[in-house]
Amino acid sequence: MIPVPAWLHLVAVISLVGAISSVLVIMVDELAGHPQHMWIMNIVWPITALWAGPFALLAHYSVGRMSTKQAIMTAKRQNHAPPAMSKPFWQSVGVAATHWSEDAWNARVTRSELNEAIWWAFKRAGIVIAYPQMDVHLVRQAPPAESTPSE
Repeated sequence: MIPVPAWLHLVAVISLVGAISSVLVIMVDELAGHPQHMWIMNIVWPITALWAGPFALLAHYSVGRMSTKQAIMTAKRQNHAPPAMSKPFWQSVGVAATHWSEDAWNARVTRSELNEAIWWAFKRAGIVIAYPQMDVHLVRQAPPAESTPSE
């Protein structure tokens, strides 16, 4: 067994303590009245904290808090766009690259209509995007016939 340097062991312990502490803080925050709007994010944030530690905690409080049920319902009651739609550019590149919708509450409907319009345009133009697949064909070949020496 290779001995582990003391400094590396200390770094590992600090990393684990930071990660576990971050998970606990995020879970307490979610259970204390700040659950995410999408239920799966209540699981994603603590799991992210396991590998990202304090960085996930920082992201949770700066980005994740914009998507809590409370923040979204408050914005809806005040007839404002959801807080997550007003994220800084660096946080919303993925959303902005797909499409823009003036009505944030109907963004999924807009995305669906956009996808349908693209599908019909491709169909009219005769463009077919094949479903990606990989076929593996196993062919059993007969063993080569034994040759007999000619006499």
